[in-house]
Amino acid sequence: MEIEYAQNDFTVPETAALSRAVDNWNAALAETESRVEFIQRVDGEFLAGSGAGIIVRRGEPVVHGRVGELTFHSYSNGKVRLALTINPVVTDLEALTSLMTHELGHSLGLADCYECRRGTTAMSAFKSKNKGNDVFQPSECDRYVVATVYEKSSELADSAAEVEH
Repeated sequence: MEIEYAQNDFTVPETAALSRAVDNWNAALAETESRVEFIQRVDGEFLAGSGAGIIVRRGEPVVHGRVGELTFHSYSNGKVRLALTINPVVTDLEALTSLMTHELGHSLGLADCYECRRGTTAMSAFKSKNKGNDVFQPSECDRYVVATVYEKSSELADSAAEVEH
């Protein structure tokens, strides 16, 4: 899945903080054998591929008071796009890494976990706008859920491919 940062929306240190979350997810995804990888684009060649993609930008989320929001867009040409809007009030670099880790979890199908103890999952709630959830990489629980979901998806895809042949 391609990821591009909207031009001029983030400073170099902010982009590095966001990229740390992407790198951490990629390492976790490789461990899960999920067949998913995030590819970062910073050159303005947004989503040249035919698969899904995420554009990360600064702005006010539609739901007032949120620090981040991921929205899904499906087009008639079959392309799927996700827009990740990061509230401008989030300026702390660690909070940006934590927020990006959380929102990428959503892009993989993970839901918020309101019952989870803080620090145990990327999907737990945030303390405040500049204090994330104290998770900067996918937890063991996050990796387990992704591995389970994508393993079943891979099995279904493999079964479908066998039926076609």
